[in-house]
Amino acid sequence: MPAETRRQLAEVARRKNVTQAQLIREALTTFLGSQDRPPWRSVGAGHSQTLIGRSARDWLRENWQTDDHAG
Repeated sequence: MPAETRRQLAEVARRKNVTQAQLIREALTTFLGSQDRPPWRSVGAGHSQTLIGRSARDWLRENWQTDDHAG
């Protein structure tokens, strides 16, 4: 972090009587909350005549294999 930014952070923290960490968390929360979220890329990407949303969970239970259970 640049020295001038550190100085400003310390000054504002003293003035508001909060920790620098609290100011950083608040700033990040504000910044991240203002960011646009990218659209989902996987929704509708596949096409299947048999697998539909209502049956997807059952299909995953029957077909999904983790490394622990792979044959």
